[in-house]
Amino acid sequence: MEPDQSKTFVREEFKNEPVGTREIPGPDVSSIAFIPYYKSIKRVPPSSYTQHDLGLRSRIGFSLLFDSGNRPEMEQSFSGIKGFMKRIASREFRGAMELRDVKLYCDASNKPIRVSAKHFEEVGDTPIQEQIILRLIREPKVTITHSSGRGSFDCTCKFSDDSATITQWVRFMLGKKGNLASWIVIGKWAPFAWMRTDYTIFCNGDVTVKFAGTYIPTQYYYVDWKVRGVHDMLANSAEQIDGFLDAGDRNDAPGVYHYNWP
Repeated sequence: MEPDQSKTFVREEFKNEPVGTREIPGPDVSSIAFIPYYKSIKRVPPSSYTQHDLGLRSRIGFSLLFDSGNRPEMEQSFSGIKGFMKRIASREFRGAMELRDVKLYCDASNKPIRVSAKHFEEVGDTPIQEQIILRLIREPKVTITHSSGRGSFDCTCKFSDDSATITQWVRFMLGKKGNLASWIVIGKWAPFAWMRTDYTIFCNGDVTVKFAGTYIPTQYYYVDWKVRGVHDMLANSAEQIDGFLDAGDRNDAPGVYHYNWP
C-alpha cells in the first residue's frame, strides 16, 4: 500500500507559463467497493441473487461470494484522510481510490492552465472465512486470512476551453484462491470489476463528479468524506448479475455511471 501521491497536470501549450492568476479549489472525493457479508445465500435478503435459479452451481457460487464479504460494515463517513486510510489498512474492501486537495489554475481569460491534486488508488483483498463450531457465537465465522486481489489503476487529466477533467480508475479481481473457486464452481475465471471517477473542475468554480463502476460489487461514493451516492449490488437485476458472470475469464465486466454529483 503506497501513500497518496501529488500530481500536477499541465496543459501542453502552457508548460513554460506561470502557474496562473487564479486558484480554484475543489472538494475531496473517494470511492470504496466491497461485498456485503452474509454467511450463505440463505442469509441474503430477498433479491435477484436469492431468486435467480441457475442450479446448484449458482447457489454455491453466490454463497461463496457473500461469504467472502467485507466486515465490519462500510463507514457512512470518514474523519478525513486518516479515517479513510484506517479502512484501507484493514484490507476489508475490494477496490478504493481517493482524490483530494484538487486545485485548478486559470489565467486572466478564464482558460485552465494546470491542475494539481493528491490521489490514491488501491486494489483490495478477498477475505477467507472459516467456520468455527461454537454454540455461543451468533455468527460462527471469522476471517482467518486475506487473499490479495489483483488489478491495476491510473490517474490522468484532459483539458477543455474552460475546465479540466481528472479521470481516476481502478480494476480489481478476486485473489488467486477465490479465482480458483470461481473456475471450479462456475467454470470460468472471474472477470475484472472496476470503478471510475470523472472529476471536472471549471474556471468559474463549478465542479461536477461522475462515479461509475461495474454492477458487482457494492460501491460507496464520498464527497468531502461523507457518502453522497451508493450503488447497491443487492438491487441488481438478474440480467445485470448474468452480465457480470458471463464476462468471466479475466475480461472487464460491464458497468455504468451510477451517481453524478451534485
